[in-house]
Amino acid sequence: MIQFVLFHGAQAADEIERLWKVHGWLLDGSLPDGGAVVPFGRWAEVCIAYGRGGEEAVRPLLGRSESAMFAVAFLQDVRSQESVALLIEFCKQADWSTSDVQADGWRAVQALNVLLSFDDCVVIGEKQMNVFEDLLKVAFASASNSQLRTLCLLALRGVATNTALDWLNGLSLAEISERDVQRTVVKSMRRRLSPSWRPRTADERRLISKERALNV
Repeated sequence: MIQFVLFHGAQAADEIERLWKVHGWLLDGSLPDGGAVVPFGRWAEVCIAYGRGGEEAVRPLLGRSESAMFAVAFLQDVRSQESVALLIEFCKQADWSTSDVQADGWRAVQALNVLLSFDDCVVIGEKQMNVFEDLLKVAFASASNSQLRTLCLLALRGVATNTALDWLNGLSLAEISERDVQRTVVKSMRRRLSPSWRPRTADERRLISKERALNV
């Protein structure tokens, strides 16, 4: 459904809406008898919004607790500068005190990690990097367990700034696993900050994405 609307836009949105009505897709995955189903209605909702209005039309769905997780997952698949900007904006409202890695704010950090940290990353400007850097520092300080702190460290790979690198190098981490991640991220950030580093072309990003999908 997501790939359909990403490729066909408004026409796909119309078809998804038709199928939604025909099949009665639910917005809630819980059935009255206690069973569970995929809430295709939520996926349809976000796909239709995007198909008719692009990334900006997904913004209202991020503001609703019942649809935020679907909007976050969708924006990860969009892989655009606009989708990154929306996810960063969403993170400004996150509750970092929760220990649930599946909470919407932490899901958004996971999505941004995927979008910004690898060779086929979405390229963003310095201003957005600085905003995301500040958010990650706050999230790291508030994180209640090692899993969440590690997520913050990994997401920092997408922030290629000297201030982020200095902050990372200055951390004194108690957990051995966190120190291992720290070394890995420092290496990645130094590579990004090297004068020889360049963003991948669109064709190169597509090839990397295909190869990663084949190896999953």
